[in-house]
Amino acid sequence: MLSSIQARVTLGSVAIAAIVLALLGVVVGEQLHRIAGTSIADLAKAELQPYIADLRNQPDEQPDVPNRGEQVLVIGPDGRTVVDTVPAGLLAAVRASSGDAARVHEGGVGYVAVAATVTNPRGTWRLWAVRSSVGADRTVSAVARVLLLTAPVLLLLVALGSWLLVRAALRPVRRLRTAADRISSAGTPGRLPEERGRDELAALTATLNRFLDAQQDGIERERRMVADASHELRTPLAVLTTRLDLAERHVGDADALAEAVRQARSDVAALSRLTTQLLELSQLGSPSVAAAQDGTVGGLLSETMVAVDRARALAGDEAHVEFEIGGDIDEAAWVRLDPLAFGRIVDNLTTNALRATSRGSVEVRIQQEHDRLVLTVSDTGTGVPADFLPRAFDRFTRAAERRAAGAEGSGLGLALVRALAHAGGGDVTLANRAGTGGAVATVTLPLTPPR
Repeated sequence: MLSSIQARVTLGSVAIAAIVLALLGVVVGEQLHRIAGTSIADLAKAELQPYIADLRNQPDEQPDVPNRGEQVLVIGPDGRTVVDTVPAGLLAAVRASSGDAARVHEGGVGYVAVAATVTNPRGTWRLWAVRSSVGADRTVSAVARVLLLTAPVLLLLVALGSWLLVRAALRPVRRLRTAADRISSAGTPGRLPEERGRDELAALTATLNRFLDAQQDGIERERRMVADASHELRTPLAVLTTRLDLAERHVGDADALAEAVRQARSDVAALSRLTTQLLELSQLGSPSVAAAQDGTVGGLLSETMVAVDRARALAGDEAHVEFEIGGDIDEAAWVRLDPLAFGRIVDNLTTNALRATSRGSVEVRIQQEHDRLVLTVSDTGTGVPADFLPRAFDRFTRAAERRAAGAEGSGLGLALVRALAHAGGGDVTLANRAGTGGAVATVTLPLTPPR
């Protein structure tokens, strides 16, 4: 029962209401007690006023006898009691009291005593007036009983009101939970019912729906990736199986067996490259990889030179690979990308450029533009088909001409480049060079000040 938010909020409301009622009762009781005492004291002062006036205006005359019911004590300058209608049991307590209103008790009955002094030619007179507080005390007690009797009713009403209000407030939450259970049991994409209004629950529902959409998009991307990977792996595995079967048939032919092994090794290398790229793509979003994405521009330049050397070794005598640093570059600046990851970007872009450039040149250029580092890889090759440019960075996509020609590649290189660029907070574009032919890929990464 107490595990329910509705129950906890209700109990909390009742506890708070009980504390408030208790404090209110104490405050009201004290105020009533004070007001009652002040009223009684005012009446007692009014009873003393005639005696004070007589002693001041007619000092030679004795004070008058009090009216019936008045309890007055007057002591002259010589200490003799001149007027005394105070009950005998109160005399000691009354004479010991002083001030405007003093509480005294006798026989379980409360009184309010008011004291005053008057000085005339005959000396200093001391006066007291006493009034019973029984009526006022009874009134305060009656109010306290009413509060005690009504407190449980008020607490019950607070509990009922809190229970109903919280139940109404949590009704949208129950609908969200039901919808979430339905989506979970169905195993199909779905959205939570969004409430009208701009309250916290409506904002929460919108946030959860955006989260579900993002999760569904991620699941769909992963599903497509797995499907595409399965499709891409099926062909080289089938080819590799065929080559191994042929190798088994040519056991007695050393040359044919060696050729079959060489071709099988080439197929295994292609599969290894494909699985490596898939692993890199899958790891880009992990926290460990994100934490490692940090490096200086100087480190990126060094890794770029190493990647250019690898590209030159791959090109051989077929194409010429050039490297240029444009203008001044702050090598102490930082980027949100590891130098090795930047080297992978250069490797993939130069490899694609060399595949499209049978004879010609590939130019790698790095320059700094204000707060950005710009990498461009351009070639003089065949360029990119216009209808393929919008899909060039999608996973497992290759131009139709390259597929038909049986060109190497898995269609993951540019996808990996874009993922790495985005991981560094930058972007990548691909376009055909106007006039001269060939293609140009541009990677931009934001710079941070030197540390």
